[in-house]
Amino acid sequence: MGYKIISIIYMVLIASSVLAESVQPQRQMKDMNVIAITPLHGVGLDKDSLPYPVQVANSDDIASSQSLDISDYMARNLGSVHINQAQNNPLQPDLQYRGFTASPLLGNSQGLSVYMDGVRINEPFGDAVNWDIIPQSAIAGINLIAGSNPLFGLNTLGGALSIQTKNGFTHPGHSVQAYGGSFNRRATEFESGGRDENTSYFVTGNWFKENGWRDRSESDAKQLFSRFGWRSDNNELELTLAAADTDLNGNGSSPLELLKQDRKEVFTHPDNTQNELRMAALSASHWLSDTTQFSSNVYIRKNDRDTFNGDGSDYDVIDSIVGGAGLNEDSDIIITAVECGGGCNTGDLVEEGEQVVDQNGNAINPGLDDDEIAVNNQSRTAQ
Repeated sequence: MGYKIISIIYMVLIASSVLAESVQPQRQMKDMNVIAITPLHGVGLDKDSLPYPVQVANSDDIASSQSLDISDYMARNLGSVHINQAQNNPLQPDLQYRGFTASPLLGNSQGLSVYMDGVRINEPFGDAVNWDIIPQSAIAGINLIAGSNPLFGLNTLGGALSIQTKNGFTHPGHSVQAYGGSFNRRATEFESGGRDENTSYFVTGNWFKENGWRDRSESDAKQLFSRFGWRSDNNELELTLAAADTDLNGNGSSPLELLKQDRKEVFTHPDNTQNELRMAALSASHWLSDTTQFSSNVYIRKNDRDTFNGDGSDYDVIDSIVGGAGLNEDSDIIITAVECGGGCNTGDLVEEGEQVVDQNGNAINPGLDDDEIAVNNQSRTAQ
């Protein structure tokens, strides 16, 4: 009798549960996003399987940050990355990662290697990195890899930056945007990508121009990037064509006394850098098996760099009367200005000194005002 009572109670409970489920409304569960670990560019390894830290970002991260260029994005969003504006131009920053530098300024001790689709972006001369010729709108993702790794070539002392660009397979669609801001800043940007079963294309370009917040600090940068691809089951072929033309002014630091008079003042000018880049790259890959891939990369990259810097001279006008001391602070070169209206000659100089001449051998005879003494430095580098 006891077992029958227990069975009846159990059946009543089951019936009540079924009835309750049929009466209560069903609740919609929230979407669950499963995020995979981002693999490193070109090797397909999970970043968490490596013995050194790797920071990653994709095109959506970069677009949402509204950063000026890729160096600006890294400084805002990646750890251990800092920039300073020694050149005083927003497109010519010194980027530092863990104390190692990637800078457009020749003579800096470079310690980071930068690659874009397997092409080394560090310049052959001085390993400098010109951030102004890397189009941010073409970037699909970045890997910032810490540590000294010989796989990335010379001067990979502090780490390497790997940039992967967009193509029509991964980024189809079209967009155009324009914006403006203070100091007459204006910019336009477009991108277009498309694909069919086996082929794709992607094209992007941008133009950036501003007067700068300081006097005589204009910037003008134009960039164009295109990529054309073909794919089959086991093969892939990509052709990349890129060009950039920039004209940047960054007039260095100014004395505090000058800045107290006007924060926009510059001490010497111009400090002008012009880059003209032309690049073509062809990459191909073939899967020999499920675990073995053959890949190759052939490219030609040409960057012409012109600089024109107006600097203060190391020479000083010491005396305006012939027969004065006539030595500069280093006591090695005579630069005396005499009362001859700028028409001085070697015979007017005191005998202890030496006539200063220009690159053509012509005598330099400065006026009586120290402000008239200056040196214009010009360079042209074909790489």
